[in-house]
Amino acid sequence: MFILIMQFFWKYIDDLMGKGLSVSVILELLFYVSASLIPLALPLAILLSSIMTLGNLAENNELTALKSSGMSLYKILRPLTGIVIIIAISTFYFANYVIPVANLKWHSLIFDIQQTKISSILTPGTYSKELEGYAIKIDEGTNDTFKGILIHDHTDPTIIKSVRAKSGNVYKSENGKFLFFELKDGYVAEELAPASPNFGPDGKVHGSASTRPSRRSSFDQATYKIDLSGFILDRSDEDMFKDKHEMLNVFQINYTLDSIQKNADGIVDNFLKNLKADHPYFIAKQFSENSKLNESDPQISEQDSTLTPDSLIVFKDLSVGQKLAAINLAQSRLRNKLQNLD
Repeated sequence: MFILIMQFFWKYIDDLMGKGLSVSVILELLFYVSASLIPLALPLAILLSSIMTLGNLAENNELTALKSSGMSLYKILRPLTGIVIIIAISTFYFANYVIPVANLKWHSLIFDIQQTKISSILTPGTYSKELEGYAIKIDEGTNDTFKGILIHDHTDPTIIKSVRAKSGNVYKSENGKFLFFELKDGYVAEELAPASPNFGPDGKVHGSASTRPSRRSSFDQATYKIDLSGFILDRSDEDMFKDKHEMLNVFQINYTLDSIQKNADGIVDNFLKNLKADHPYFIAKQFSENSKLNESDPQISEQDSTLTPDSLIVFKDLSVGQKLAAINLAQSRLRNKLQNLD
């Protein structure tokens, strides 16, 4: 158990250090974490205790005395087997009903710890790379107010972006997913991806062969938003943590899987219906079925019945113009499908 708790501390040491946490908060966190680690530590504890017990019996010749009195090895191990079965059943109920609650509590608590003092990741005079994709440097400041702010944005590999401001404030969004810098009196410098060279009618390159356009804009006041998804947990409310698999028991997971399967089947059915509604073959087939149902309707003219195809259309039998038209139509429909998926 001690080794597992140390592993937990090693993972979350950056979130716990420098936050001014009280001893009661640390003990509460350890209590909930220890409860969630019991299923990992208990099998090893039972194995080691069984080995040590039987080893001591064999070392003191007590196991030999038991065998010489007529007791078989299975009879000697019968109490140990019964205790292990009772522990296994108790562990199942503990893991099914207690551990989900413990996981919910310590995940919520570690999130609250991460929420405190977001400005602690910014150290005056040094670059902070705690936020993935950003390098932030400040000259001086206390709490949430800083001076000499420099932000290097590396989230887009094709753009080199730097933001500098004389002063600014830092605050987080209500859901905890974004960090906002309210900057004053600064500028934004960007170097875009290299542009393709311009070729003239003579085939020669006009201008520089390696053109990297850049732009610079200044501002009196601006707000810069940074995504914190890589720094904090995704959920901000304890009730919103409850849909994670670690917070569900066996019966809740089974119910959730059934609901997900029903939703997946519905999505697949809707996708197939939309796909068939756009495909010429199924459109013609539907038209043919509707025509057969409405043959007795006098409003259906004989000319409309001739629109139903009698056979499949083979691509290789089409003319060049018809092939190009078919390819263009397929490309346009694929683009529409990709836009709908995005």
